[in-house]
Amino acid sequence: MGSSNPHPHGQAWSTSSIPSENATELASMTKYAADNDGKCLLCEYATLEMKEQARVVFSNDHFVVVVPWWAVWPFEVLGKPHPPWQPLQLAHPPAVLPYRRHITSIAELDEAEQLSFADALGRITIRYDNVFRTTFPYVFGIHQRPVPKTADANSGLDLVHLHTHFYPPLLRSASVRKFPAG
Repeated sequence: MGSSNPHPHGQAWSTSSIPSENATELASMTKYAADNDGKCLLCEYATLEMKEQARVVFSNDHFVVVVPWWAVWPFEVLGKPHPPWQPLQLAHPPAVLPYRRHITSIAELDEAEQLSFADALGRITIRYDNVFRTTFPYVFGIHQRPVPKTADANSGLDLVHLHTHFYPPLLRSASVRKFPAG
């Protein structure tokens, strides 16, 4: 995304190394699991957010959208799957996380989870459009389990929990932008 491309477009990247943000997340998830009897950091975090409800924007049958407490961008959200009893909350911007079960990759989503994921993405992007009553630009990232180079390279990769990041560049109005590189 950039100021020279004012139209919707996307990129899919595949690299032979793990990007630094993802590597930091993987290291954090690995350390958390080692320190907490193998528990998943984001499963535990989603449970906490669902219990407290302070940063939950909304949820559907499989995903919860939450503004992470560590957000650094205005309107940043994180998402993951969650249970159907979750009440709809509209007070805060979201993030997307699977909640019902530990999912390491988008490839593991069953049909119902795929529909819930699409629903969560549609809901959050519509809400973004409505914030400043304009088509809301954003950088969107799907963070998931890296693909191992060999069958023997699986060590620790199942600790990764599928989640997304939205990095919206609008700061205070539709005309005040921060242009990230996608």
